[in-house]
Amino acid sequence: MIRGRKKTNKLIIRLRPHGCRHKHLYDIVLSKQKSRIKGAYLDKFGIIMPHYLERRLNFNSAKIAYCVRHGAHMHPMVKRYLVKCLVN
Repeated sequence: MIRGRKKTNKLIIRLRPHGCRHKHLYDIVLSKQKSRIKGAYLDKFGIIMPHYLERRLNFNSAKIAYCVRHGAHMHPMVKRYLVKCLVN
């Protein structure tokens, strides 16, 4: 019998930054919690462009809801952007 911690791969929906200086873009991605922010990801749900005038936010809400129902956690910043989008 192997002792130690049970290996769990927690999944998290987070923002993955890219773009150029002073014009940041963020991808909404599903990745393993232990992976680097700019590292590999499992699925891409959409994009956030916070510095544009109309504050563009394009995402697939059905995919996000499916992943959350099946155990993926959501980063607080992603949750804040999604709530802003759904309220407006």
